[in-house]
Amino acid sequence: MLHCCTAALLHCCTAALLQCGNRAPSFFRSSHRSAPTKVVPLHAADIEVLDALGINTAMDLAKADLWMLRQRFSVVIEKTARELAGTPCLELDEPDPPKQEICCSRMFGKCLTELPPIKEAVATYMMRASEKLRAQGSVCEKIRVSIRTGMFNPEDAKFANGVVVDLPYPTDDVRLPTKTAVVLLERVYRPGFKYS
Repeated sequence: MLHCCTAALLHCCTAALLQCGNRAPSFFRSSHRSAPTKVVPLHAADIEVLDALGINTAMDLAKADLWMLRQRFSVVIEKTARELAGTPCLELDEPDPPKQEICCSRMFGKCLTELPPIKEAVATYMMRASEKLRAQGSVCEKIRVSIRTGMFNPEDAKFANGVVVDLPYPTDDVRLPTKTAVVLLERVYRPGFKYS
């Protein structure tokens, strides 16, 4: 598990470099590798306060009283001290696990009664779903196609139907799922209804 200690230190070092006008601060110019490095805070006014508190090195900051750091400085200094002491404050975002189901469904925008424009829409939806599938590095094993009439017009006849089928083999190729979806659409489609 990666934590943000490096990110916090990098942020602190970047701010220190900007503060010094691109001149490397003393903790970058240490003549001895084993010598304690000087802590350069984000604000120049904090240097005097840290010196007065006896906090001159990263080790001193790691051992400092966390409540006092928050009271006198900011939560950023406190979290930096926590990170230096080995307590992760923020975890880096983990990628989301792959989705088990990918759905791409839309209303047609107007009521459709003929099969060809509905087939075209289903092929478009399958293309979008296949793009999402490939983007997460998955394969498709099942296809579900469903169709329904509008729900909000009480005068129109109501109809809804759907079917699920296993593909002959898992794939991330758009052609097999699209061909299968169009065949399934022909099975669930009934003429005489206004599909939305």
